[in-house]
Amino acid sequence: MLGFVVAATVLLAIVAAVVAARREPPTLDLDTPDGVVQAFLRAVLEGDDESAAALLSPSTGCDATDIANAFVTDSARILLVESDEDGDDATVTVEITESSGSGPFEGSEFSHEETFSLADEDGSWLIVGEPWPLYFCDRG
Repeated sequence: MLGFVVAATVLLAIVAAVVAARREPPTLDLDTPDGVVQAFLRAVLEGDDESAAALLSPSTGCDATDIANAFVTDSARILLVESDEDGDDATVTVEITESSGSGPFEGSEFSHEETFSLADEDGSWLIVGEPWPLYFCDRG
């Protein structure tokens, strides 16, 4: 009987872990710096260059073409590390774990932190500077 209880407990733990791993992250409010960065990164990773570009300040000089030309790996996991808001300016730091390739050893994976700078422009938070994965943009 004890073996059955232990097996059932282990099975429930495995099911809970699988369900938790497949759960979609919450969608953050676009009226917040965190929400803007989340929406930008989601759009970049999904190849929705126009939506990503709409979250960039015109001062960046970056547009949808720059986003389309940026290198992004096959998949990525992104975790919010820190967010700081100071008046009309904000920074959001995330940890990006990029994965690429597949095969018998599951390809490669590496992590890096990226800090996004944002400014409140006419009541909307927009990304300023040159955020990941954009390291240079045509200034036309």
